[in-house]
Amino acid sequence: MAKMDKLKKKMKQRGVTYSELSRKMDINRSTLYRKIAGNVEGFSVREAAYIGRALGLTLDETAEIFFEE
Repeated sequence: MAKMDKLKKKMKQRGVTYSELSRKMDINRSTLYRKIAGNVEGFSVREAAYIGRALGLTLDETAEIFFEE
């Protein structure tokens, strides 16, 4: 499973929408969507950490999605 597929699965499991997460991150929903789709530069460390906390991910889950090759 691709990394961003894991992220989308976690969002769905927790009932978090693109709109809700983008509002909390103070970024445009379309920007969040494009980052998850891989159409623009990926997430900063700060954004990844915020998403991890917002979704209740462990540090290992966050690292696996955003930082491991």
